[in-house]
Order: sequence, then C-alpha cells, then structure tokens
Amino acid sequence: MKYVPAFAIIVLTTLFFSCSKTDSTDDESNIEYVDTGAYGVNLLDTSITNFQGNEFSFSATIPKDEDLVIKLKKVSGGNWFISSGTEKNWALSSYDSSTESQTFSAINDEEICDLKMEILTGKYIIEYYENEDSSPTRIKEIEI
Repeated sequence: MKYVPAFAIIVLTTLFFSCSKTDSTDDESNIEYVDTGAYGVNLLDTSITNFQGNEFSFSATIPKDEDLVIKLKKVSGGNWFISSGTEKNWALSSYDSSTESQTFSAINDEEICDLKMEILTGKYIIEYYENEDSSPTRIKEIEI
C-alpha cells in the first residue's frame, strides 16, 4: 500500500504532460522578417532596434496558411509616411490619431508583404500578431 502514492504521482504527472498544450512547433510561426526588403533595411527585422536614416522597407514573408497583422505605434517623435503605390500584399488601416497607431494586415499567405516607409526620428513600438493571436506574439521598440 505504501507504493500507491508514488504510483499516483507518476500517473498524475503523465496525465498532466499529456494533456498540456500541443508541441510548440505547431504554434510557432514560420513568418520571415528578412534584414532588407525591396526598399532597404527592414523595420520588421526582429533583431534590429536602432535604425539610421528615414526610408525603410516594411517586409515579411507569409507562408501558406499563416496570417500576420502588425500594429505600429508612435511613442515619441514624428510620424511615418507610406510611399504611394509601393504597398505589396498589405492592407493598411487609416492612421488613428487618438492612439497614434496604424495597422498593417497581410492580404494573402504564400506571398511577400512589403512597402516603402519614411519614418521620422523618434521611438516607436511594433506589435506582431501572428496567426490570428489576439495578443501580440512579439513586441519590439525601435528608435530612428
């Protein structure tokens, strides 16, 4: 009878891990944020937070059956401007002056999203919403 608690712990531990969230590889995004896009250094590159200049790409490669929404928010400094006619596979919301933000949504999967953005000196927050997550899967503060 003294082995019952140990056996119960093993069974409960096994049940806990077998009922936990599925493999993390199922939930991981395969969206790519290259270091440069068609218009220069990519603001969405997750490894860079300090940028020089004021003209950039806003680029991501969307694999099959994946989804991406980006929210760009001003913390301090100037605004940003999209070069008309450069939007590739992005649906843009209007600039929201009350939150000082704008949303960029990938239109199609299996395509590259890119656009030319001029952004003035300042600090900004980029929120990445991958695969229909309701909270950001990544958050990055950048400085121009």
